[in-house]
Amino acid sequence: MSLLIIARDELVRLFATRRGWLSVAAFVALWALALIYVVVPITRFLANSDESGMLEMVLGPLGLAALAGWPSPQLAVYWVIALYLLPPFAVLVAADQTASDLGRGTLRFHALRASRPAIYLGRFSGQCLVQLGLVLATLATVLVAIGVQTPDRLPDSLLAAPFVVLNLMVLLLPWVALMGVCSAVARSPRQATLYAVLAWIVVTLALSLARDAFGPLALFDHVMPGSEAGTLRGLADPATLALLPVPLIQTLVLLALGLFAFGRRDL
Repeated sequence: MSLLIIARDELVRLFATRRGWLSVAAFVALWALALIYVVVPITRFLANSDESGMLEMVLGPLGLAALAGWPSPQLAVYWVIALYLLPPFAVLVAADQTASDLGRGTLRFHALRASRPAIYLGRFSGQCLVQLGLVLATLATVLVAIGVQTPDRLPDSLLAAPFVVLNLMVLLLPWVALMGVCSAVARSPRQATLYAVLAWIVVTLALSLARDAFGPLALFDHVMPGSEAGTLRGLADPATLALLPVPLIQTLVLLALGLFAFGRRDL
């Protein structure tokens, strides 16, 4: 029960701090720009290309031919944009899972009422709820756009929506887990974000050296969070479900590392 309470408090905490409101406001502004100046114009272009029979010629060279399999061009464009827009925002929002409390020393009071694993997993679960809210909110705006522009495609788009939500949430899980690890060894959200950037650079260089030494092993392509985004962008539902095990394994590994690091920290 304490884990659920901590997860709920983490969701409430987003809207109880100035940093949380600024993050939400920045994302809303960024998504509004993407919706108005990217999603709507591109969907009009794709719709015209579909009518003229040029859609496959347009998407084929970009490796996006499978996007024609989505029930609406709006949903296809949202799929590609969300794959690359949501993870950076997850990194920024999830950077303060435990860092600020560790810096202030307030976690020792929470530890009197809940175990360290419950605190850590509760904060992680709360951040996952935040990401779920963002996915649902952005997808809702796209469904509204579909209802306005192409109402005949709305029923099929609603049926495809669960595939989108499931895939995006699983894609975001390792990013949230990564920030949990960084937050467990940092004393501020800024420091946690810096650690995440450094970890990304170090792992990228290490993978490059490993590929030079051992060749292009498939294992190296699935180490980094988000490594499957390049493949997912060219898929349509339900084919997207085939890659779900990759981010789930990444999440479990990162959660184990985070629990270990948090368990050894002085609160």
